Amino acid sequence: MTDHWKAYAEFLTEKIHTQSKAETYTVEGYNSILRHFLARLRRKTKCYTKSLEMLKYSVLLLMKFRNKELTMFSYQYQLDFLINRFVSKLHLILQLRLRVLR
Repeated sequence: MTDHWKAYAEFLTEKIHTQSKAETYTVEGYNSILRHFLARLRRKTKCYTKSLEMLKYSVLLLMKFRNKELTMFSYQYQLDFLINRFVSKLHLILQLRLRVLR
């Protein structure tokens, strides 16, 4: 699916080419998100991709983060981390107090 730019008709056969602006807003929305969060995809920037593999991983990491598929950024992980840290410190304090009482 493309917009009505004439150049597409030269490269795509009529069988697979659909001209419509109905879906272009979705594609442009994703392009906007990618350009916003990844400096390597912005125009007029000093950041650029030297490796196609790193570009692939950057986009994949961004999409997983946006879809909340990264456990290291999830709130549950942060909460579990803080609880475990608190419990371990509490355990250490209790052990030190027991030693003082003996």
